[in-house]
Amino acid sequence: MTNDNIQYFVKESLFEQALVDLLPHHGWEKEVLVQPTEEDLIQNWAKILFDNNRDINKLGNYPLTASEMRQIIDQVNLCDSRRNFIPCDDGRVYHLLS
Repeated sequence: MTNDNIQYFVKESLFEQALVDLLPHHGWEKEVLVQPTEEDLIQNWAKILFDNNRDINKLGNYPLTASEMRQIIDQVNLCDSRRNFIPCDDGRVYHLLS
């Protein structure tokens, strides 16, 4: 069985651009963070958590504060491996015990 939709790239930059162009067709946002700082990434994650939890029984119209994001990051940092925690849509992070 062959796949006629295979595309080959000579330059990595062309592959990256093709991927960025493709992602919005599969539910990703068109906006891309270019050379983000750590603070940019934290703010983006906070925005994602807020957007995914705007339900009145969750965050409502109250975005996470810097202190709340710090608590989430602290919980993630307690884990010795990404496989040891489960981030939830409501912003809680569950640490898996061995």
